[in-house]
Amino acid sequence: RLAAGAMSTMAVRTLLAPFERMKLEYMLNRSTTPLIPAVKLIFAKEGARGFWKGNFVNLLRTTPYKAINFAAFDAYKGIAVMACGGDPKDVDKILLAVAGAAAGVTSVSSCFPMDVVRTRLLVTGGMKKYGGVAACIRTLYTREGVGAFYRGFLPAIIAMTPNGAVYYTVYDRLKARRIKQIEAEREVEETKGKKGPGKQTKGGGKQTNTNTNTNKDASGTPRVEQHYMMLFGAIAGATAEFSTYPFEVVRRRMQLQGGTSSMSQVFGSEALRRMTMTLNVIVKKKGLAGLYVGAAPSVMQVLPSAALGYYSYEMFKLLVGVD
Repeated sequence: RLAAGAMSTMAVRTLLAPFERMKLEYMLNRSTTPLIPAVKLIFAKEGARGFWKGNFVNLLRTTPYKAINFAAFDAYKGIAVMACGGDPKDVDKILLAVAGAAAGVTSVSSCFPMDVVRTRLLVTGGMKKYGGVAACIRTLYTREGVGAFYRGFLPAIIAMTPNGAVYYTVYDRLKARRIKQIEAEREVEETKGKKGPGKQTKGGGKQTNTNTNTNKDASGTPRVEQHYMMLFGAIAGATAEFSTYPFEVVRRRMQLQGGTSSMSQVFGSEALRRMTMTLNVIVKKKGLAGLYVGAAPSVMQVLPSAALGYYSYEMFKLLVGVD
C-alpha cells in the first residue's frame, strides 16, 4: 500500500504541478493579477519550466505524506471494520470518520517539516535566500531552532482532522453505494436468467445471459468501475478542500513568520495565540475573501488530483498485488 500510494502521488503531483504553482503565487506571494494574465506572466518570465518550479521539493513532501495517508487509512479502517464485526458493509460511520481523521493526523505529523521547507523556498526570493533544500534545513535549524519546522502545525492539525474525515467518509460512502447498486443489478440479471428461456448454444443447450460486473476483490466484494472511482475521488476531494481551505491559508502565512521558536511554543498556547493573530491580520486586511485567496487554482487542482489520485492508487495496488 505504501508503494502504491507513493507511485500514484508522484504521477499525479507532477502532472498537476502547474495548478499548485499558481495557487502558491496567490497564497504566498500575494499576487493580485487575474489567473490567465498571471499564467502568461510566469510563462513569459520563466518559460514552461516555471510551472514545475519547486515540484521536486513538493514530491519530497507529498510522496511520503500521501503514501502514509493512504496506508494509514487502510490500516485504521481495518481496525474499525474488525470493531464492527468484520464486515466492511457494516462499519460504523463515526468509526470511519475517526479512521480518516487519524490517517490525516498521522501523515501530517510525519511530513510537516518538509512542508515548512517547501514554503520557505517557494516564496519570492526564497531560493536565493536559502540556496536549496539542504541549505534551508541548516539555516532554519541554526537561526530559528527545531520549532521552526513545526511552525503552523496547529492550524494544519485542526484542518487535517475534519479534512481527512470528510475526504474518506464521502469517498467510502459513495463507493459503498455503488457496490450496492452493482449487487442489485447482478441480482436482477440472475433473476431474469432463471426465469427467461436463455440463449441457444451451438450444441442445442441453453445459456443464461449474465451481462453483469463479475470483477471482485479478494473478499468477494464487487470492484467499482474506474470512472466511478475517479468521480467519487473528485467529489470527496472538492468537499474536503472547501471545508478546510482557510486553515491552509493561515498555515502558510505562519510558516513564513521568522523568529526563534521552541517546540513548546509551536505546540502550546503560544501557537494558538499566533494562529489567532494571523487569522485576524488576514481578515482585517482582506476580509473573509482573504481566507480563500488562491482558491480558484486550488479547486482546479484538487478535482483532477483527487480523481486521478484515487484511480492511480487503486490501479497501483492491483499492480503490486494488494487488495
